[in-house]
Amino acid sequence: MAGSPPNQARDAFLDPAARDFHPQWEAVVAEPVAQLRRDAGPHPDDPALAALVGELSLCSEEFRRLWADHLVREKTSGVKLLRHPLVGGLEFGYEILTVNGVPDQMLVVYTAPPDSPTAQKPALLASWTAPDAAPATSPGPAGAGTAAPGAAEPGTPPTPGGVLKRRPGPGRHSLRP
Repeated sequence: MAGSPPNQARDAFLDPAARDFHPQWEAVVAEPVAQLRRDAGPHPDDPALAALVGELSLCSEEFRRLWADHLVREKTSGVKLLRHPLVGGLEFGYEILTVNGVPDQMLVVYTAPPDSPTAQKPALLASWTAPDAAPATSPGPAGAGTAAPGAAEPGTPPTPGGVLKRRPGPGRHSLRP
């Protein structure tokens, strides 16, 4: 639904890219349905919850099938497998923590072992979205600045599989594995 707030269940069922992003899509979509059933118990008159269930029921046969199973489940930990289009497979462990005094709030913490392939991939993705630093300049003719040797060429994205580093010479990037 246009203008609807982000929602894991809505994304899993209605975003066509979700099946590619989640290698274990069937298991991934069963979890939010069981959690929605759990949430419906203490909040039977919640209009936002009713609207979400109605939207998913109208738009997704898979949701209707899982909703009809009437499974109720609370999940507190597990492993999340993702397939990112740029960096490939990711495997995160996660814990769902409750917030004292606020029963409907929770904090989800995702982790990866420090030396695992997954641990380095988020930093690689972040480096691609970081704003380009202004290249160092050296004085040129008539006071115009020119890029100093080793300065990165703006807008040159790295390719997946390594960490961006500069090589000598303007505008040259390399990736080290």
